[in-house]
Amino acid sequence: MARSRPRSRRLGQRAGMSPEQAFDMVGRSGDAYGCMFKRAAPYLVLIIAAPLLVLASLVIPARVHSPADARRTSYGYPVHFATSRVDSLGAVLVETMTPQEARTHFPVTVPLNPRDNPTSFDGRAFAESTCAVAALILLVFIVIRAWRRPVRRHRRPATGT
Repeated sequence: MARSRPRSRRLGQRAGMSPEQAFDMVGRSGDAYGCMFKRAAPYLVLIIAAPLLVLASLVIPARVHSPADARRTSYGYPVHFATSRVDSLGAVLVETMTPQEARTHFPVTVPLNPRDNPTSFDGRAFAESTCAVAALILLVFIVIRAWRRPVRRHRRPATGT
């Protein structure tokens, strides 16, 4: 039974490159798809993690300091992309509060509750938040890759005496 050529050599002949170049492209494992996945994995994590982190920021409650803030409470980080109207806090209608009641009732921390309070979402602000988080994650990947890469030291040419 004839022995087949290594995968890197077959790929290299098809692409018109030398076997050494093909081996460098494929890597030591001999699997072109595995090597491609290793290079693409950080970007797949980036595409999946950025929107999930931005959506998870909706769990952070907002701090309401005045009745004006209660009419338009903002949620979502780093750019606020969800607004909610929390006019009724604890069965008290904010608009009918006296100044004394407002001073004793505020500041208050209110979680996002779209079932009970009218809520609106801004798609553009959500995209901006996602891009900002993705850029931060990409920066972390670049810094980690730079730290993991070995430092190449150039040898000085030998001088003949």
